[in-house]
Amino acid sequence: MPKCKYCGENITKFDKAICPYCGKENPIDQNAQNTSQITQTIATVDKAEIDKYIDHKRLYAVLLCIFLGIFGVDEFYLGFKKLGFLKIALTAIMVGGAGSLLFFFTPLKIYGYLISLGAIYLLNIVSGLLLLNDKTKVDSKGIPLR
Repeated sequence: MPKCKYCGENITKFDKAICPYCGKENPIDQNAQNTSQITQTIATVDKAEIDKYIDHKRLYAVLLCIFLGIFGVDEFYLGFKKLGFLKIALTAIMVGGAGSLLFFFTPLKIYGYLISLGAIYLLNIVSGLLLLNDKTKVDSKGIPLR
């Protein structure tokens, strides 16, 4: 981009007659180069702007929900951190609380914990299959899943 020889502002090559900033006539020096540095003409993109357009895949979310849903990994993947921590707490309460209650009523003591863990796992399988058919599901930024 050429610069005005009087005020030093960047002007276009079409402003040959009068500088739009200082108003002086013939602002472009005839000996000046008409090329510009490429860094002056390309605006950089912030990382936050790039993250806005990263889309999440529905299949990844479904697989994470089915296999690692008891740890809330599917919610963390979609950006719902509070829901992810809630799923971890629900798993701990179900296995710790309901598993401890069932501990006293099952013949083999470990079955109480396995039954409560199995119930949570079954809920995540159902949730994953429902997510597979839910076409309106969006991530935390409001971008629909692909």
